[in-house]
Amino acid sequence: MTVKTDEKLRKGFKHHLRLTVQSVEDEKMRGQARCAVNIIPKITGEVDRFHRIPMELTFRSTGQRNEEKKTVFQGEFSGRGKLSEEGEDEIEFLFRGPDILEDSSMFGQRDRYFAGYRNKAADVFLGDNYYSLSRLTEQSLDGRGGEAGLVSGGFGLRGYYMKTRWLDPEKKETALHFDYLFRDRHRIGLNLFKKK
Repeated sequence: MTVKTDEKLRKGFKHHLRLTVQSVEDEKMRGQARCAVNIIPKITGEVDRFHRIPMELTFRSTGQRNEEKKTVFQGEFSGRGKLSEEGEDEIEFLFRGPDILEDSSMFGQRDRYFAGYRNKAADVFLGDNYYSLSRLTEQSLDGRGGEAGLVSGGFGLRGYYMKTRWLDPEKKETALHFDYLFRDRHRIGLNLFKKK
């Protein structure tokens, strides 16, 4: 019997193994063996027991000294980091509001809300972003919506739906992109794009 141990373990532990063998013909014929092995990690030094994602909380206050003497406040909560020690899954988020750019001064910021997740095979993004499909269709249009992508083998699929926030009249876009990588260096793709 062989037992594999993860090479990236950061904590030591004791591996207990108990094996029981019994005869099919005679129930009294039975054997048992036990074994305990100390597993010592290759990585040494102090290791944090918790996995942490860096986050930041910010409060802003801006105002103008004119006849009104108006002061406004804005809060922001943001973070970005890996969900595991291997670093294959990553999240990112930003929640900032309310919009104080127009109400206070040029030092205010627009409200912005988004959350995203990505790994090697897929990604999902919801909220405010600069949405792009290609240089021929749309490139970096600021809006609010959702976007997702998937890669499997040589196939890739990506799409988004968004509405502009600052344009008048408002624009709505739906986009889909499909491509295939062959011979590890040639890529052929198809873009579908609808704009209102």
